[in-house]
Amino acid sequence: MLCGVGDKEWTISEGGGQVFVAASYRGRIYGIGTPPGSKLRFLEIKLRPNYGVKVIQQIQVMQRSPKGCGDIKRYLVESRGELLFFHQDFAGDFHTNRNAHVILDVRVFKIDVKKMRMEEVEDLGDRAFFFAWSSGGFGCCASKFGFKRNAIYLVYPRDSNLYIYDYGDRSVLVTSSCPELEQCSMHQLVMCHQLV
Repeated sequence: MLCGVGDKEWTISEGGGQVFVAASYRGRIYGIGTPPGSKLRFLEIKLRPNYGVKVIQQIQVMQRSPKGCGDIKRYLVESRGELLFFHQDFAGDFHTNRNAHVILDVRVFKIDVKKMRMEEVEDLGDRAFFFAWSSGGFGCCASKFGFKRNAIYLVYPRDSNLYIYDYGDRSVLVTSSCPELEQCSMHQLVMCHQLV
């Protein structure tokens, strides 16, 4: 479903398939989804005047989930002039909350939108990325703000922990996200960092 500035209601997309995540990059809209009759793909999306989604170009999304994988999360993030695709595999199921927060694997790909191809990223450099289960994500300069470099910070619904995934050695540090969490009534945490 889509809407534009000034619209009073949402409009259902016409025949564009399903888009799971989307991001704005260099004035265009890109997404990860399944066009009609297709497998998971990276898409360049153009909105028609009636808000139907028209797929302009597409490439097959590389995906390899490890054995025992339950849930998968995907994100598109613009960082330092690059469009990055994050593919995260989990052991459990977030609907039942069984082993939901056990991270099996994270793979990151840089997308070349001109050549419409993906290349796996081996190191995130001096960057840290932040993701919440039901929303998008963002990245920042790790050393500038005191975060761990080459790392991915994750928070999940119905969980009081902060997960820090080291993209270099694939280890996970689990820590309490807030000492006053017991007083918090929200079912999902909001990640924030005070900048001085």
